[in-house]
Amino acid sequence: MKALTASEMREVDRLTTERHGISGTQLMENAGTAVAEVVRQQISLRFQSPARRVFVLCGKGNNGGDGLVAATHLRQEIRQTVVLLFGSPADLRGDPASYFQRWREAGGETLLIQNDAEWVAAFSRIAGADVVVDALLGTGLRGPATGLVAKAISEINSLSRNARAPIPALIVAVDIPSGLPSDGQQAEGPVLYAHTTVTFTAPKIGQLLSADAQSCGNLIVRAIGTKVFTVMYLWSLDQPASPEQQCWLGSARSKLALAL
Repeated sequence: MKALTASEMREVDRLTTERHGISGTQLMENAGTAVAEVVRQQISLRFQSPARRVFVLCGKGNNGGDGLVAATHLRQEIRQTVVLLFGSPADLRGDPASYFQRWREAGGETLLIQNDAEWVAAFSRIAGADVVVDALLGTGLRGPATGLVAKAISEINSLSRNARAPIPALIVAVDIPSGLPSDGQQAEGPVLYAHTTVTFTAPKIGQLLSADAQSCGNLIVRAIGTKVFTVMYLWSLDQPASPEQQCWLGSARSKLALAL
C-alpha cells in the first residue's frame, strides 16, 4: 500500500469528487462513521464493562467535521458523548458547520473552548473519561500546534502518560494525531499520543517515517469511498521505472487515466 503526502491525499479527494461524483460531504460522513466503528470495536476489545464517558475534541476544520460525525454516531449508543469545540461555532464553515448544527439539533452536549478558564473546566471532566477522540488537527497542519490546542495536547499527554496510563482507557486519533506533520518532517510542537489512529484511504508518510510516528499507536487504514485507481494512478506517476518497465507503465497510466 502506498503512503501518501498531504498534497497527494487532497488530490485523491479532489479526483474522487470530480470524476466519481462522491461529494466531500459524503467523504466526511464516511470518515466519521469509520471512526465511530473503530471506537466501538476497540471498546469491545479493551473494556471489561461498557464505556460511559466519551469526549470528542474537535477543531474548526475538516478533521473536526469528521469528529462531529463520529460523535453523532457514538452518542446513539453512549449517551454521555460530549463534543469539545476549540473555537466559536461562528468560525465553522461548510460541512463542519453543517454537522455541528446537526449535532446541536440532536441535543448533543457541547463545551466551547475559547479561553484558559473554559479549558481548565473541561479538562477536569476529561480526567474521568473512558474514551477521548482527537479530531483537533488533521493532515493540513502547517507548523506547530499553538495556543489552546497545544495546551490541550500537552495536558492530555501528561494525563495519559503518552497513552501508557490506564486513564483514559482509549484515545483514538482521527486521520492523524494532532500536531504530527503528515509528510514526515519533525514536529515543531506537541503531538498528541493515541492508542489507535484511524487514517483514511492510505497511510500518511509521517505515520511511518516521522520521529514521532509512535504517537499513532495502532494504525488502522479505512476506506471511505475514494477510488483505489486514483491512488494507483498517483503511485504510477512518481515511481522510478527501468527501461523495461517504462512500456508497461505507459500502458498502465493510460488505462488508469481512463478508469479515473
